[in-house]
Amino acid sequence: MESGKIVGICPALMVRTKTVQNDPGLNCKKSTLNFQLSAFNFQLIIVLVFAALIFPGCGYRVRSAVGRLPAGAESIGIPTFRNLTGEPEIEQMLTRALLREFAARTSGRVNSGETDADLVLLGEVKDVSAVPVTFGSQNSGELTFSSAFQVTVRIGARLVRRRDSAVVWENEDFVFRERHLLDSDVRNYFAGDNPAFERLARNFAAALAGVVLYGE
Repeated sequence: MESGKIVGICPALMVRTKTVQNDPGLNCKKSTLNFQLSAFNFQLIIVLVFAALIFPGCGYRVRSAVGRLPAGAESIGIPTFRNLTGEPEIEQMLTRALLREFAARTSGRVNSGETDADLVLLGEVKDVSAVPVTFGSQNSGELTFSSAFQVTVRIGARLVRRRDSAVVWENEDFVFRERHLLDSDVRNYFAGDNPAFERLARNFAAALAGVVLYGE
């Protein structure tokens, strides 16, 4: 039987080993194993870092995804639009929706004033209308008619740089249209407490912000 002694169990590999003292071949094997483990650890770190870059954690938002204001501005003011229509409070709902939309889509400061901002978005609501549209569908030999309304909001707006009054962006005839199925009288559509018009205001604000910021 070969002489020698049991040195124990390697905790990393859980392999029972047997060695002879002062064996140069064993030292070489140990060095090779340590090198292989170090190389494996290095590769594992690279893979984990790469995965972290590709798959960011849920619930976090990349800051670069937020757009910047035009002309290198750091702040924008959106005072209440003028209302040239006969519908009360419509300008307030549209302006509030614009304030929320610009705050969500830009990294700059957004407020409702004209003096404490690099840029000012000025606008006026020129016209709002809801035109009834009737369409039908054939079902089991019966023609069913449904009613909807084509809602149109027409405004004029311009983005002004406050320090020199330069017009950065302008559209005097911006038109937004959306079709809605209504359960109530169309005359109540533009009421301030109508959830349908609140949804339209949000969609209107998203469309206008996209044009001002990105030229969509």
